[in-house]
Amino acid sequence: MRQWLRKHERPVGVAATLLLISAIASVIAHQPGQKPQTPRPQSSRSVYFLDLATNKLLPFSASVLAPASGRNGGECVRAFVWSCGDCSEQGRRIGWLEKYTAEAKKASDPDAHPGHLIKAVDDARWFSYTDKKERGRIMSSMTQAQCEQGSQPGPCEPPQSPGGPGAL
Repeated sequence: MRQWLRKHERPVGVAATLLLISAIASVIAHQPGQKPQTPRPQSSRSVYFLDLATNKLLPFSASVLAPASGRNGGECVRAFVWSCGDCSEQGRRIGWLEKYTAEAKKASDPDAHPGHLIKAVDDARWFSYTDKKERGRIMSSMTQAQCEQGSQPGPCEPPQSPGGPGAL
């Protein structure tokens, strides 16, 4: 078994990485035991959105489906933010971005709709979350992070504060 693993080190590593990405994405995207519904339940939890006009991260309620309007009326999309250590401004990185088409927002399960769109920060175009190949490529950016001392990247959420641009 050990020889087989050494011989197939790269494919086994890729498979383990994809499994880790899948688990992290599942935890970030969904509360355990709940299926997202439209409208989403009110949440006191905050998540990051990226204002595309200013390139600034803003706190929004987790119940908001992107795109949403920012403080200056610019389009804001959900940003999945991670860090190798603490989530201070210097240590944060954006793993990927997410938004929904108008049709997806109206669907009974927006997350399963082809209009649930994601992209890497540097990608020019958006891809459907249902496209497993592109979703894997985009989400793998988190696991390719070079963390010191072999630590794994972890998700970041904004500090909990009342109000903010996405307050409902």
